[in-house]
Amino acid sequence: MKKILCATICFVFSICGSIFSYAEKISTDLSSNIFRIHIIANSDSKEDQELKLKIRDNILKHFAQKNLYFSNIEECIQYYNKHLDEINNIVQKTLDENGTSISFTSKICKAHFPTKKYDYFSLPTGTYNCLKIELGQSLGQNWWCVLYPNLCITDYGTSEESKELLENALSVESYNIVTSNINYKFKIVEYVEDIKSALFRTKF
Repeated sequence: MKKILCATICFVFSICGSIFSYAEKISTDLSSNIFRIHIIANSDSKEDQELKLKIRDNILKHFAQKNLYFSNIEECIQYYNKHLDEINNIVQKTLDENGTSISFTSKICKAHFPTKKYDYFSLPTGTYNCLKIELGQSLGQNWWCVLYPNLCITDYGTSEESKELLENALSVESYNIVTSNINYKFKIVEYVEDIKSALFRTKF
């Protein structure tokens, strides 16, 4: 009886280990190859939410005009890190044009994101590199999108363009997970990331 119990426990631990290893592999691939933009509004008031979206539009419009191309995520992060002053100027100009004097911060960092479903793909909860812009007290609803691959800009294009960019950036398995309807593999990654978030009390 004890042998059966020990064998059962070992089997369960083996399965759990495989599940965690698989989820970690996918999460690492996503976090290593996706760079996001995250804008947090001052509050949930109509004015603050509209201001957040104006800042979003101005930033995306500005960089869309540059026809940016990055061969990898490192190039993308380096570019936006180098142009933080440019981003700050856009944010400040938008604030000035809207007659508000709230403060803001912008930085390149790692942050935890909840699951997000876009039109053509979904990203599971996890820690991602991002350009984070916090407005005022940053207590309002936030907005985020993907800067690498350059899906924010190509949102004006087609689903095929977006999927092609994702396919070139991710492993085959990760690409299939994020572009398919949310299935058990996607849920496994979510579940493991939620456990990690709870254990390490990651804030987002």
